[in-house]
This record gives sequence, structure tokens and C-alpha cells, in this order.
Amino acid sequence: KMGYRIMRELKCLRAPLAPIPLPEGIEIRQTPSPNWQAYTTWWTFQPSWEHLPSAVEALGELAQTWEMWDHDTRVGSACLKPDTGHLLQLVIEPNHRRKGYGKLLAHFCGGMVESLRVNNLDWEDKGTLAFWDKMGMVHTVDQYEMEVG
Repeated sequence: KMGYRIMRELKCLRAPLAPIPLPEGIEIRQTPSPNWQAYTTWWTFQPSWEHLPSAVEALGELAQTWEMWDHDTRVGSACLKPDTGHLLQLVIEPNHRRKGYGKLLAHFCGGMVESLRVNNLDWEDKGTLAFWDKMGMVHTVDQYEMEVG
């Protein structure tokens, strides 16, 4: 024992996701100025440290942020590291969930990389894990957030 305590159990997933056509009125636009204030209010669980806005911002141009719009309403966003295929965040505004927006946004991001990687999902976030399972993502490894104690 090294004196560490497990704070959260995290799951890592991976799968190729091909792009699918967007329905009429749906657009996905890259944004140079992510609206973290809005996105963070849409979270169901706090992401692990490397997916927090400060960590994503520190990546600079290595990370791309995309927003999904249904006509004039922003319904979701995704942050992707195209060089590695890591999806840093994918979030849908709560009033627009379970309408297919998450699937469209995930496939859009998957279309930019060979294999989409989603790292460090909280094991307690059952809804998000079920979403990715339905998308065909394969569990690759478990990780842990730990603290000295």
C-alpha cells in the first residue's frame, strides 16, 4: 500500500464511427471560442481532470470544439483531438437529449479519425455509459482517480 485511495473508477472506450448524414436544419460548426459556461451546465457528471475546460484550453490548436445547431438553437458540443482520436467532451443540452443529437455529433467526430477514443468515463454515470455502449464502443481499459490519504 502506497497510501493512495481510489476516488473514482473510470472506463476507457474505443470504436470506429463513420459519419452519417445530418438531417435538414442540423449544422455542426467549429467554434474558435468554446462557450464553457454553457457546456458545463449541461454535464451530468464532472469529467476527469484532463477533460476539464482548463485542460482542453491548454491544448490550444490540438483540440477542436464543434457545436451542433438545430436551426438557430445550439443543442450540443464536442471537443476532439483529431491527431489522437480522443473525444474530450461530448455534451447535449438537457432539454434536447434522447432525440438523436448525441449520435449525430459522435458520428461526426468519428468521421474525422480512424477510431474514436472516449477516455475516463465515470463508472457511476450509467446514462453516458449506456449511450456509448449503444454506439458500439468497446471497453479497452479501466483507470482510477486517486488521492493520497
